[in-house]
Amino acid sequence: MRMLSRSIVLGVLAAAVVGTPAWAQGSQQYTLYFGGQGGLISVKDGNAGAKRDLMAVAGAHLLVTGARSGFLISVDQSFGTNKAGTVGTVVVDTANNATSSTTNVTYTGVRRYTFAVLLFPVRHSIIQPYVGFGGGIQHTTGNTPGGHVTATLGTQGFLTAIGGIEFRIAGLSAFGQAQVTSAPSAHTITTNLTNKSIEYDTGSLFQDPSYSIMAGIRLSLGSARSSGGPASY
Repeated sequence: MRMLSRSIVLGVLAAAVVGTPAWAQGSQQYTLYFGGQGGLISVKDGNAGAKRDLMAVAGAHLLVTGARSGFLISVDQSFGTNKAGTVGTVVVDTANNATSSTTNVTYTGVRRYTFAVLLFPVRHSIIQPYVGFGGGIQHTTGNTPGGHVTATLGTQGFLTAIGGIEFRIAGLSAFGQAQVTSAPSAHTITTNLTNKSIEYDTGSLFQDPSYSIMAGIRLSLGSARSSGGPASY
């Protein structure tokens, strides 16, 4: 499942990269924006029966826009009280005897990297609604205990959908948007130990889709018009 998540994300990114040159075909003007955003994210930790919690989230992004489309790269970090998850461990020795145990894991935040293609269906000089589709990677931060197992089980690929509206005045834009990500899944790590035993660690530090509402501003770093060759800002 972990490989499937990565494959889906890589497929989304490849499609976005392949589609991007269309902005530069013919004579197209595109603009580079840099900005910041903040808001709330709703997450559910990995324990059975866990309830959703709201966490504060802040981040930054780059956006390249063409005539009716754009490509967004953003990173967000959430902050809050300790969230919890459980890692199940099974060790199988050379005689095929199995020993099981569980480890409680806590984390203090989630970092999310999003790559998405945005579509602007309505062209207006000031108000522009938009929708977006893409994928990314999210991982827990502040893990206790730390180490390879918790870091790996706390990392997931996701698909995402975005909807928002922005208000542009000169080279400055203010926007508000909502984002939903696909649900992560539990996966297993296999480790060959020095005594020739095999360790299997299974779990996920969060579950179900995440939902976020954010607002922010972005500043134009310049525009360029492409006629099929390389453009400069």
